[in-house]
Amino acid sequence: MISTEDYNMHDEYVREEETAEGKEIPSYSLLLVEDNPEILLFLGNKLLETFQVIRAANGAEAWELLQQHPVHIIVSDIMMPVMDGMALCRKIKSEVDYCHIPFVFVTAKEDINSKIEGLKAGAEAYIEKPFSFNHLKSQLLSLLENRRKEREAFSQKPFFPVHNLHVSKPDEEFMNRIIEIIKKNLTDENFSVERLADAVCMSRSNLLRKIKMLSGLPPVEFIKLIRLKRSAELIIEGRYRIGEICYMVGINSPSYFSQLFQKQFGKTPKEFEKENRPNKKLNTY
Repeated sequence: MISTEDYNMHDEYVREEETAEGKEIPSYSLLLVEDNPEILLFLGNKLLETFQVIRAANGAEAWELLQQHPVHIIVSDIMMPVMDGMALCRKIKSEVDYCHIPFVFVTAKEDINSKIEGLKAGAEAYIEKPFSFNHLKSQLLSLLENRRKEREAFSQKPFFPVHNLHVSKPDEEFMNRIIEIIKKNLTDENFSVERLADAVCMSRSNLLRKIKMLSGLPPVEFIKLIRLKRSAELIIEGRYRIGEICYMVGINSPSYFSQLFQKQFGKTPKEFEKENRPNKKLNTY
């Protein structure tokens, strides 16, 4: 085991600082990619205080591990044998199953060209060496927590647009495609996750992982959310009674529809209509 005291190389990588009081319970999984075994051990052990850590010695190994384990964020060096960090980033960002995962490079401060290349490859952030470990941890958690808050807003606000999720362009296109397929089958109460997976030519497990990472919801709940979002649009339009709208979005029980709507958006359909169409006669029945 390498201790902080006798580890001579880590000063080039992580600056000395006081250890933050208390430890956070790991809730996010992090893939750490680094070819130097001492740095991989040292940094991996530090990150274990906050994350569930999966370690890889190069990009090729990281790619294999990525297909075996759920990963929320990737931290990678750039210069590595077999497959370097840039190649790994480009590969991940080109794959629909993985392009949603935030990718963070650790790089030398003066390496401007690598930063430019990394941005083009799709990296979300850079951490310059040597860095404060608490700064690294804060940056990673900030990325993840901001995405969590965006997903929460998407779920709780009827008109929160997909582009406000700040996902990559391929992921935004994927989300919009999924939503359009659900909308086309909106009146079908039996429209299933399996049929959605078939429509986008994905396995059920890959679709589950992808939608869960992008929206924070399993696919069956995501389908329900899109039904409810569409119902909110129809209420605002004011052309139909609430008792009709539930059937138009594939929910064949007005009372159940009202329960779902209130649970999702914090108010009943009647309350929502009254707040958003205050000068209109309510079309409830």
